[in-house]
Amino acid sequence: MSPDAEYIPTQVHGSGRPACLRCQNEAIQAVNGLIRAGTWSSATYGTALAADNGGGVSVGIAEFQSSGASNLAQVLSPPARPAGNYLPAMIALLGAVAGIPWALLVVNSTVLAQSMAGLGVVAFVVLLIRQRRAHQRAVTDWVAKAARWASLFYCSRCNSVSDLRTCEWLPAEQTKAFWK
Repeated sequence: MSPDAEYIPTQVHGSGRPACLRCQNEAIQAVNGLIRAGTWSSATYGTALAADNGGGVSVGIAEFQSSGASNLAQVLSPPARPAGNYLPAMIALLGAVAGIPWALLVVNSTVLAQSMAGLGVVAFVVLLIRQRRAHQRAVTDWVAKAARWASLFYCSRCNSVSDLRTCEWLPAEQTKAFWK
């Protein structure tokens, strides 16, 4: 992965401390610590009371929330977690796949309507199982990517990210290539 073909990276500098694989700087920082330091969120709440000329009182309540991240925190951000709630989509699919045949079954209890209702339920169960397995694969893949991200170190001197376990480094802007 190293674009510097003539440079053979070493994991530990002469002092015995971990060092940047690109420039041997010992002042490297764990990426996950930089992310925590480079992100913020805030919430502001306010209440206002006002009396009008007619003797009435008005009350106002305001809430403002914000969050953000430094440019470095955005560049070094962890892999995105897979969406976890697929149940609403599956319920909608149940309505589309099995709902119409069941409606036909209620209106007209024929063998054809019963068969269509049964096939609709079977199709829904098969799709539910496939969706759950796909989600499990996505979560397993994300766990591996997150573990790799957690092992990265950032060097501010040369703006690179190093994985000291595998002796690979990349420019910080290409951090996401570690888990592609």
